[in-house]
Amino acid sequence: MTEVFDALPIVGDPVSDEDRVVHLLANLPDSFDMLVTVLGTNEKVPKLETVTEWLLNEDVSGEGVLQFLQQSGRPTRPAEECLLTTGSKLLPVYTKSTVIWNWSVVDMLANAAKEFPEFWTTPAVTMISEAIDSADELWKTFDSFPKTLIHNDCNPQNICIRKATSDQGSNSDEDLRQICIYDWEMARIDVPQHDLAEFLAFVLPPACSMNKRMELIEYYIEMLEKYSKQKFNHQNFLKVYDAAALDFQLNKLNLYTMTHPFKDYKFLTRVVHSNSAYLLHRKSDGHIKFTT
Repeated sequence: MTEVFDALPIVGDPVSDEDRVVHLLANLPDSFDMLVTVLGTNEKVPKLETVTEWLLNEDVSGEGVLQFLQQSGRPTRPAEECLLTTGSKLLPVYTKSTVIWNWSVVDMLANAAKEFPEFWTTPAVTMISEAIDSADELWKTFDSFPKTLIHNDCNPQNICIRKATSDQGSNSDEDLRQICIYDWEMARIDVPQHDLAEFLAFVLPPACSMNKRMELIEYYIEMLEKYSKQKFNHQNFLKVYDAAALDFQLNKLNLYTMTHPFKDYKFLTRVVHSNSAYLLHRKSDGHIKFTT
């Protein structure tokens, strides 16, 4: 890619160093997501030489990136240390004062609405802005539910269904189908609603009825109770699910939108519409309330 950058001035289309960095980070494979997220929390776009040096670091896991930063003498902030040691993407973008390359989260939302109004609608942006103002309440909501191991990137891009061998099930085709979930590098300990909210946002169309959505959520609760051998308050489960859906829109979908001009995520419009439709319906029914 750097060779392409160097060749562009010859044809009269030079690329600034900042643009080089943005394009480079946007086109890295998923295994560099942790490093890209840390670089994105800098107030200024990092220098190309710095990014190149960091990319040559062999260990791109959270612990590896943290160790590399410490060895290089680059100070780490508490939010970064939390991100790198837990895999959480919540802290770096969960307050209005946090900046990503001189952009606050609210600025990012405003830009998303300006650049992609077809799916970042005014009601959706307003709702997410209110969620940022109520971040403390959302954290308390997450703390009210038991934690477990979650995939944290649970969508059809990381899931396939295959047929099991005959000795792994009965003779029916349905029983022989086996789910395979891969790419666990972002796994962490958190509430299971995170995985469910992301999965349903990806697989359900925006026009899906609330009755169908609730039916699927209730089925998930039923299966969770069956296999965990625990009983859960369904109203509290839904409250935590709503918080997880808000978090998914604020963080992952917002970050997807930042790189959408470079990667052209075919799924993004549909997923944002689907998740927004659910959240706005829950808000209009009075189930989602924000306090400032």
